[in-house]
Amino acid sequence: MSDADLAFARWTSDPEVTRYMSWRRHEAVDETRAWLNMAVEAWARGGPHLAWLLELSEVAGPFGAVGLTLEAHRVSVGYGLARDHWGQGLMTEAVEALVAVASSLPGVHRVWAYCDIENTASARVMEKVGMEYEATLQRWAMHPNLSDVPRDVLVYVLPPAARRA
Repeated sequence: MSDADLAFARWTSDPEVTRYMSWRRHEAVDETRAWLNMAVEAWARGGPHLAWLLELSEVAGPFGAVGLTLEAHRVSVGYGLARDHWGQGLMTEAVEALVAVASSLPGVHRVWAYCDIENTASARVMEKVGMEYEATLQRWAMHPNLSDVPRDVLVYVLPPAARRA
């Protein structure tokens, strides 16, 4: 909870970072505190949404987050990164570790993620970690910072050969 102020300042309130998120940009730090509280409670319950804050030893406080959503035999991956850390390969590294964890969970037969059709940077992260384009779903996800109607998304999946047994 002590990271709420920095998370709010670095990414949860940033219109560019939150542009393609499925949640509205935080307008007050209390919204970020509530989100962090939900994340802590989810860990106490064992899911289904598990989030990690990202930090570097040379940077005080978090600069992004990654998460898994456990759904029976499938796991979906999500992430967000402060703008001043874009283009450094940090999210690729974090998502690669997350996908490795997800693919090694017992009973998991599908590791997947999606991004808005215009979010080419996110699509590239998924490709770099070994996920493959599977489909475009039309009018599938709400991205309230862009539109009040569902938007098309690109679906990526970790191919069976890349999953850990």
